[in-house]
Amino acid sequence: SLKNFLIDKQKSLALLVWLKNIFRPMYAQYDWQVRLISFFMRLVQIIFRSFVMLFWLILSLAVVIFWLLLPILVIYEIILQLI
Repeated sequence: SLKNFLIDKQKSLALLVWLKNIFRPMYAQYDWQVRLISFFMRLVQIIFRSFVMLFWLILSLAVVIFWLLLPILVIYEIILQLI
């Protein structure tokens, strides 16, 4: 389910679409000014969306690590209560 969660987040951010179209000019205008503006605007969008995706990845990994460590913590607390 974690894999599906990350795939859904990637689809909602459309990061691959932004990467695929980074050199394509916006609004089908092909003069050099529009190409330059389009490139830098898409570059900013890609950087921002990459940080958002990195946030979701780190959060997902933290949840998985917590989920894996939780049984150990519960057993530790049970043993601590028995002593």
